Amino acid sequence: MKRHRRDFNLNDDIYQMIVTYLLHVNHIKAKKEDYQRQEKNYKSSRRVSRAWRLMSDRCITLGRLEPITSAVMHENMEALKHLLVLRFHRWNPSTAAIDSAICYKKAHVMEVLLEHPSVDPSSNDNVAIRTASRAGAENIVRLLLMDNEPVRFACLYGRSLVLSHLLQDARVNPAVRSNLCIREAAAAGHTEIVSMLMRDERVDATACDHMAARMAERNGHVQTLRKLVEESHSG
Repeated sequence: MKRHRRDFNLNDDIYQMIVTYLLHVNHIKAKKEDYQRQEKNYKSSRRVSRAWRLMSDRCITLGRLEPITSAVMHENMEALKHLLVLRFHRWNPSTAAIDSAICYKKAHVMEVLLEHPSVDPSSNDNVAIRTASRAGAENIVRLLLMDNEPVRFACLYGRSLVLSHLLQDARVNPAVRSNLCIREAAAAGHTEIVSMLMRDERVDATACDHMAARMAERNGHVQTLRKLVEESHSG
């Protein structure tokens, strides 16, 4: 006789308490092992049944911001570094960390975040710098502009309006990493981006033995290649 695994009722307080207990972490005294245990228990509890999966996601949704916010507010860099490596269902802790740093105007925390490999300040169409500008967090805006990652990703994904705003600030350097921006824009066939970059005197479209033109040609971006050749000759 085939047995069916029971799908526990989401409103069952007993099972909700069990899941909450499994996923609880005392963030004041938390260590790396505590967060690793939470992540392991989270993945295990989601496999029990559909109801347990929903309960686990709800617990994480309600509790996941607390440790991030607390670590940012108190500038607890050790705890923050542990939290940034965790990966829960459809949630990236680096996004919450950036939001908290902007909200509490913690420029020092943002400086540490920008050095972490899992943090991408240009994600969601550079929402970090837009949020920081709206919040009046001038020190964080300055850090994000100096990071130069936003200008690179604006070029990579063809965001001409974002690039236009970024280039108005002299601290933004579109020629970073041996003119990587124009090479990536050319490789992706973003002709308008290439044209905007070539109007900036700091950008050298011929860098790395005409790599931008060669990448545009290799990927079949004829218009982009033509723009590179035309503006190189006119310059």
